[in-house]
Amino acid sequence: NVKVVVSDGEFSVDHSWILTVNPNSPPAIDSYSPLADPTITEEQTQIFTVATSDPDGHTLTTMWYLNGTLVATGASYTFVANYTSSGFYNVKVTVSDGELFVNHTWILTVTNVNRAPDIVSYSPTQNPTITEEQSQLFSVVASDPDKDSITIRWYLNNSLITTGGSYTFIANYTSAGWYNVKVVVSDGELSAEHSWILTVTNVNRYPIIDSCSPSTNPMITEEETQVFTVSASDPDYDQLTISWYLNESLVTTGDSYTFVADYNSAGWYEVKVVVSDGELSVNHIWILSVADVNRVPIVISITANPTTVNTGGTATITVDASDEDTGDVLTYVYSCTGGTISGTGNTVTWTAPNTAGDYTITVYVNDGMVNSN
Repeated sequence: NVKVVVSDGEFSVDHSWILTVNPNSPPAIDSYSPLADPTITEEQTQIFTVATSDPDGHTLTTMWYLNGTLVATGASYTFVANYTSSGFYNVKVTVSDGELFVNHTWILTVTNVNRAPDIVSYSPTQNPTITEEQSQLFSVVASDPDKDSITIRWYLNNSLITTGGSYTFIANYTSAGWYNVKVVVSDGELSAEHSWILTVTNVNRYPIIDSCSPSTNPMITEEETQVFTVSASDPDYDQLTISWYLNESLVTTGDSYTFVADYNSAGWYEVKVVVSDGELSVNHIWILSVADVNRVPIVISITANPTTVNTGGTATITVDASDEDTGDVLTYVYSCTGGTISGTGNTVTWTAPNTAGDYTITVYVNDGMVNSN
């Protein structure tokens, strides 16, 4: 009620009005999205929107708060989650006309997204090749972006063989071939892996002479034989060739060799056996001693010329003798039943006695060791 009074000091007049003042009404949130508290996963986004109005037609300001911190203004706000965003968030929108305000709140849930572990580096960086009896070290450096505990497992041709940051493959003489070496890094749910193709090349090994006979250097005499034998094997199961050499000349092949001595064989011989797999070989050497065997010299014939002489006359005696041992020097030994022998060698002179009769002349030869017939 508004009244005006006009007075002259004694008399007065007045007039009254009824003034109606409309009060300020708060803004209104007509709609919002999402309608319920949202749940997203890491690396996803969530859009929040509001539609507003003011019954007094006032200009409105829309402000967005994340956990009490102003993050945006306007009709919408987009929450962008990353891989560290898991948790709960208070998202509030406040609509104000400068005097009065209204708000709406959501509880945003961001669930964790497990990420696979990372193999940061690995060694060797290429598919390796080794030879038998060598070793190959494999290693990895791994991490997990979620800081999860990780397990590192190693597989050889899909069979689990060890765990940890490294694995050493040790080749032996039967390892030639190809191998799949795989490392798997796991956080218990997700995993990362790397594979190598390991090549192991064959290393040829020497054949082995398991036994040999005779076990010592043999000694025989002329006209005897000596058998040499070997038993051999190859650790790589290669086919073997066995060759026999006499004084460096190939004489035969096979497991054995027989030396046959004759009457000209006296001396020393190197007997060598060589066992080869076609690439590598081993050998064994004997020194064979062949002792000389002395043969008896032979008187082939004895002749007298003439066969009849006068008393006191002479006849030439000729002897034909031989010795199969080349180089032997023969000594001729004569005897007679009468008369005398003069001279040496295979031709001598017989002088008849002064008495007539029949006389026998005998000869034998000696080679320095034995007498002939």
